[in-house]
Amino acid sequence: MFSHAVALVPGAIAFWLSGWSAFYVVYLAPKADAEDSSPKKISIHNPWVMNTICISVPVLITTYFCGIGIALLAKIKQAIDTIELAISTLNKLSLDWKPNDPMSVQNNARLFNVLTSLTIEANQLINLVQAEGASWAVVSIFIIAVGISFT
Repeated sequence: MFSHAVALVPGAIAFWLSGWSAFYVVYLAPKADAEDSSPKKISIHNPWVMNTICISVPVLITTYFCGIGIALLAKIKQAIDTIELAISTLNKLSLDWKPNDPMSVQNNARLFNVLTSLTIEANQLINLVQAEGASWAVVSIFIIAVGISFT
């Protein structure tokens, strides 16, 4: 799941950097011909500002999606542990089963609690995957909008 969460990061960074390069060449690069001053020309020539804008977006994208990937790994580990607990509980209950056993209600309640926690963890995992998908949609729309506005 971690690789799934961060698989698109290099492509998004490359798309951002190529768009930023086009923006720099068209609007910010110092030109030899000073008489050709386009009305679209922006005068941001401070290297700190330009480098911060250029580098901060890929750093934020990488940090955010690595965080999502790590959270997915942790949730999957919890879900796997709960699945193993459910399997061992079912095996133990099947070995201990006797007809008309007075402990059946408690055993069923214990199994129900394990399966309920598994359902909760699965829902949390689904929510994380949905957040990842929505985040990629937002990042894609942002980068495409920025790329279109640069041209």
